[in-house]
Amino acid sequence: MPTLLLRTLDVDRTAILHTLPGGRNSVYTGRIVINLSERRLGVEAIISHSRNEQEKIVYPEQLINHETNMQHLLERLAIYGKSRNVQLLQLIDLSVLSVESAYDEKRKFEILTERLDECSNYRRSMIVFDLDSLVGVNRSEGQSSTGSTTNILLTNQSVFKFVGDRFQKAHVDKARSDEEQTLVEENWAIVIGRDPFLLRQFCDFIQFT
Repeated sequence: MPTLLLRTLDVDRTAILHTLPGGRNSVYTGRIVINLSERRLGVEAIISHSRNEQEKIVYPEQLINHETNMQHLLERLAIYGKSRNVQLLQLIDLSVLSVESAYDEKRKFEILTERLDECSNYRRSMIVFDLDSLVGVNRSEGQSSTGSTTNILLTNQSVFKFVGDRFQKAHVDKARSDEEQTLVEENWAIVIGRDPFLLRQFCDFIQFT
């Protein structure tokens, strides 16, 4: 994170990325979805209308001009992490699996589990999943009685489910006072994707607000 934060000092954009979007009377759920094709992100939160009435909402935010890939997005996420006193920022993508020679299913899940266990050892963590490289989609053209068709399938269903299950476990504990804020647990989960079909499937699976 320190290296990523140093990058943001080279240009004057820290004012734009100073903190997570949000509002009063709301608590973050710890779940963020970033849509690269539409250049926007959504931060999920729970807003209280009264003592007994709550609903989940999403605070939207537009990506800025240079945020076109994972590396540039990591600068934004490092600033978000700093604003939440995150102790570990963990990126999970295909390169992580390749470095660990995780080419078969068993080895992939060993590495994924190790990284998730590492995050769980920190009181405040932020784990980032590159959905396109981890899951991917397979498109095939075909013919039917009504004309040409395009079939789209998820390439790695098991990893898709694994990431979705972990994403649903993200949480941000609510502090009862300002003094307790630094003691609460915050385990953030962020998914980044460019493929519209893959993101729609994922948001439906995790029931993202």
